[in-house]
Amino acid sequence: MKEWRTGALKSLDPDVVDADHRKMLMTATKLTNRFEGKLPKPQKLASKIQKDLKDFRAYIPIIKALCNPALSSPDMADTNGDEIFFVVGM
Repeated sequence: MKEWRTGALKSLDPDVVDADHRKMLMTATKLTNRFEGKLPKPQKLASKIQKDLKDFRAYIPIIKALCNPALSSPDMADTNGDEIFFVVGM
């Protein structure tokens, strides 16, 4: 997940990011429930990871939009593409 936040957007496959995110969130949710009432420290950690993944969810549509192949087309050079990539650090 760190490379999703710090890596170049051009290197991301938004469908893979979305699928991996869903799997990690499902696992964190299962672990949070499994540890509840039995193992408080692992439950707290799983709950924190679950919260972080839920917070990250808001970025998925942005990643999908910015990784749109149309933004890297030659036609985009004539528009505000350079400005978009500068703002997002690409």
